[in-house]
Amino acid sequence: LYYSSNPVEQKIVLTKRDYERRVIKNNTNNDKDIAFEDGSSVKLNPHARIEFIQPFPNNKRDVYLEGEAVFEVAKDKMRPFTVFSSDISTTALGTKFKVTANRYSERIMVHLYEGKVLVKSSPMTKGRLIKNFYLLPGDEFTYNKLTGKAGVADKTKPERVGVQHLLVFDKRPLPEVFD
Repeated sequence: LYYSSNPVEQKIVLTKRDYERRVIKNNTNNDKDIAFEDGSSVKLNPHARIEFIQPFPNNKRDVYLEGEAVFEVAKDKMRPFTVFSSDISTTALGTKFKVTANRYSERIMVHLYEGKVLVKSSPMTKGRLIKNFYLLPGDEFTYNKLTGKAGVADKTKPERVGVQHLLVFDKRPLPEVFD
């Protein structure tokens, strides 16, 4: 922004907004909190890395992740917030979720805490996922980078491994219990 104090030259000249590519690595053993200019934030887990353009361009908020991070996204219906992690992208309008996408792991996981997100193939993978996945709070999406298989599990319900039988003895003699 340029403003001249000369009364003859009373005009405001807007200059092109400067964009900067930011790369943030967490090379520590502790979580690292990062605030974005739009009000969103990320808790970057140890040894994770994000890359993004700052400030976010007009119509999108794209972040590239390697490692694990928890995102709290500020609501903005006009600019979707998308996290790209290897083969998948996770898009939210306003929510809290965790993405785990470690470089040497064969799995990518997305766990939704609040709101709603869309998980789909990243544009770079040319549609390796055969369908889009909509997650609700408590859902955990898992994608295998080697096989291309994906699925969603509801982590709010306890998993049942098998049927458990419970025998209850109340004030019974020990020989009767053993029988």
